Amino acid sequence: MPIRSAIIITILALTTFLSGCREDSQETKLLPVLESSDFAMEKSSWLRDHLPAETVVYISVPNLWNYLFDPKGDSLHQLQTNPIFQKQITAIKQAAEDNYLDLVPANSQLLLKALLNKQTGPIEIAAVNYVAGGLMPNVATGTHFSDLSAAQMIELVNQVLNDYAPGISPELSRQDDKQLWHFDFQNMPNWIQYQEKTGQFLMLSGPGASNEKLNQLWNNPADPALNDVLDLDKRLDPSGLNLRMWMAPATLYQLGAGFVPPEQRQKLEPLAIDKTQYIWLGTSSNAGKSSLAIHYLMPETGWRMFLPRSEHSFDITTAGAPKSVMQIALPTRQQWQTAVNQPMISHDAKNELQEISNNLKDVLGFEPSEMLDAYEQQLYLVNDDAGRWMALKIKDSALHNTLSQQLLGVLDEQPQQNKLAGVTIHHMHFSSIEKLYLSAGKPNSNTTDIERYLGLLKEHHYWMQKDDVIYMAKVPQILAELANTDEPTQLSQWLANQGLDWHNSILAYGTEIDDMPRDIYYFYLTFVQTLADLAGTNIDLFTLPTAQELKLPPKGRLSLSAHSDRQGFSVEIDYEYSLAEHLIRPETGMLTVAVAGILAAYAIPAYRDYTMRAKIMQSMSYTSVIKMTVAEHYIDSGDFQGATELLPDLPANISLEDVTGIITIHLEAIDDSFSDEDYVQLFPEVTDTGIAWHCESTVRAKLLPAFCR
Repeated sequence: MPIRSAIIITILALTTFLSGCREDSQETKLLPVLESSDFAMEKSSWLRDHLPAETVVYISVPNLWNYLFDPKGDSLHQLQTNPIFQKQITAIKQAAEDNYLDLVPANSQLLLKALLNKQTGPIEIAAVNYVAGGLMPNVATGTHFSDLSAAQMIELVNQVLNDYAPGISPELSRQDDKQLWHFDFQNMPNWIQYQEKTGQFLMLSGPGASNEKLNQLWNNPADPALNDVLDLDKRLDPSGLNLRMWMAPATLYQLGAGFVPPEQRQKLEPLAIDKTQYIWLGTSSNAGKSSLAIHYLMPETGWRMFLPRSEHSFDITTAGAPKSVMQIALPTRQQWQTAVNQPMISHDAKNELQEISNNLKDVLGFEPSEMLDAYEQQLYLVNDDAGRWMALKIKDSALHNTLSQQLLGVLDEQPQQNKLAGVTIHHMHFSSIEKLYLSAGKPNSNTTDIERYLGLLKEHHYWMQKDDVIYMAKVPQILAELANTDEPTQLSQWLANQGLDWHNSILAYGTEIDDMPRDIYYFYLTFVQTLADLAGTNIDLFTLPTAQELKLPPKGRLSLSAHSDRQGFSVEIDYEYSLAEHLIRPETGMLTVAVAGILAAYAIPAYRDYTMRAKIMQSMSYTSVIKMTVAEHYIDSGDFQGATELLPDLPANISLEDVTGIITIHLEAIDDSFSDEDYVQLFPEVTDTGIAWHCESTVRAKLLPAFCR
């Protein structure tokens, strides 16, 4: 019958598993756990230490140099704290400024220079809801600069405002040792403050912005109401240099709930948005590893009621250090019953689940959920020196024996036992396809022949029991080697060496990769050298240590885990330096360098062409008025002569011939790449309908607008 088929399929699924394959493992040495105080304050996230309780969203975006070269507690921390390395990075930054800044439009050079060489910290953005019940929060933006004088900041702020908000005249004043700007933009107050001594920069914009609020953000410590999310943020990213954000969904939901129709609010209830205090999302780094994670700080309600929560865990013994381990947590019987009785499950769905349970009970003689009482929640899938195997632990021996007999009766099989290498191993052999066929219950004249042929396709199951732990494998030799290993290793110790805690994990996977820290380090040096080449400078790799001198661990780590406990839920991917690091091998590293070189060979000239074309187009735009004036003069007088008198203030690089009406753009005046013989000329032609213009030039056609080519 279908129920019996489902049981057989379930049993077979529990004995089939996959896991990663790697070489032998050694203990991984971790960096110590770092705190915010271990990092330079001028390169960290300072605004997060001053956030008020009304903060509803916080975002931290590291600049390019923060992200690539500043120490963050990841696997490259030891290199990036090396003064010689930092000196070479400074040289690359300076070379990039010297060789590429002139390619940027003049009015943007000051801003780009400040961001390239003066900005030392990430850009922090916080949405603060100062107005109770308001839907438009204030926005605070903070960062750090180094070696940027107050005069330079004044010039920078004035230029940015002039370029992006022309017509605004900010009020500039001095408050203690800080520069202070105030202006209104689109009817919203804006306040900016900068302190030359510390390099701190802060801007506050929005309906509640004021000098008082600005000073509170600058001076006051973070409100204790934010301790839960700020403690999490600092634990995950003590350097403050990773890309990350957090928000307060419950507060945001309360602000906007009045605009959500009742029927929509009812649909949103399972998401428990109104109960979710904070969601943290981003990258993090500490103790020599990096992570990509999302954390929900919320009670066990809504959708979380459908997730198992691991209440107990047990240890297992592996043959040597594992190559990979997967842990799956099943719900307890009480957790299952709580989940199926949730109000969000429809009455019909509950009836269907109950009907399935009753049908299974009729076949098995016990409630299926009783199996959750017989065993611990964890199911381990391991790949070690013995091979690939699976383990679970008996929690209730009497119940385990009862359920086993019932299931053996359903399968109509009895286990056997033999010894291999002195180890007692139990085994069963049957054809699930044959049993599925027979369970259909429709015999015919060919049933015996079909049964005989299907019976040839058998599955073979082997297991042994040590204490209350059942170890299962596809062949008995794996279990014999596991039992007789000369290097028994406790899984708990291996996890500790990896810096992993799976006590509350509902799903987790961990593996080690040979030579990954070394390969990452040498690839990174190759990348830095290539970057120096592109910047137009040289670096001396001979001044930097080898991987052995840095005492990098022989193994790299990769893990994935989903945690659920009383405080919240999280999903985390742990890696050495980046999610693409499995591509960082010697063979792919050379390919990457080659690709980077090819891209650079095309990208740099292409960008150069773009800037030259933009400058030509800017000059061409001036000729629109000239052409119109010349054409109107010809229509009025029948001659081009005298048109120059109507255009006394032509740009220095544009000339107009009075007799012929020819307009010439002298290109050497707009870019050093052009010679004094390079020009663009526009020739007027008198037609029956007016004046038509033709274009000629001495430069490449790709640098000209379409009508000139």
